[in-house]
Amino acid sequence: MKLSVHLVTWNGAKYIPYLFDSLKKQTFTDWELFVWDNGSEDDTVAFIEREMEHLPVPGHVHISEKNTGFAGGHNALYKKTRGEYFVLLNQDMYLEDDCLEKMVAFMDAHTDTAIASPRLMRWHFAAVERGEIEESFTEYIDTLGLKVFRSRRVIDQYSQERWSSESLHHDVKKLIGTSSVEVFGVSGALPICRRSAIDYILFNDGTFFDETYNSYKEDVDLAFRLRSAGFKAFVVLDAIAYHD
Repeated sequence: MKLSVHLVTWNGAKYIPYLFDSLKKQTFTDWELFVWDNGSEDDTVAFIEREMEHLPVPGHVHISEKNTGFAGGHNALYKKTRGEYFVLLNQDMYLEDDCLEKMVAFMDAHTDTAIASPRLMRWHFAAVERGEIEESFTEYIDTLGLKVFRSRRVIDQYSQERWSSESLHHDVKKLIGTSSVEVFGVSGALPICRRSAIDYILFNDGTFFDETYNSYKEDVDLAFRLRSAGFKAFVVLDAIAYHD
């Protein structure tokens, strides 16, 4: 398979049917799903196993006896897969139908890019729980990649800005209609990674995330290491996903 999708879950049963609904609709078909559950205590695993029966691509589930964190789960899945590219997938996501297709096409066309992200928008999941799923997909930005300051502080760019608003910053307005933008790094919520680039910056134990971060800011550390090694990062603006 060209693409491996790595999903780490923990007590996310409420998201699973909707996440898998978006995965089943993907126009890109040369991929397989690998799930690492971090010892969920709700119905997450049962829901995943049920959804796997109707997934149009191969799926594999590993149930961990303990919570190894976001970083630990993804390190474990990385060692189990061999795809040219791999995607790190949060459980609280909903992907537009062509999201994977556009991300893979971008990576194919930009061989100096190590990592890329779709345009991540805010998913108002409370509206889904009220039965208003169409209203849950907002016009507000979750992140357009990571921005680094001279102090080395790193933030998510344009978080909570309205994508189509006339009041957007001048540089954001210029992005509308643009297919991609280079950034310092990308959020760990839904990046696509080039395996050969990640192999280049592995730690001695064969992991790519520093597990001392557990579940937050491991993406920032990865961004620094990839940049230091000379690799590029982009946000693919015409690939869209929604993040709660």
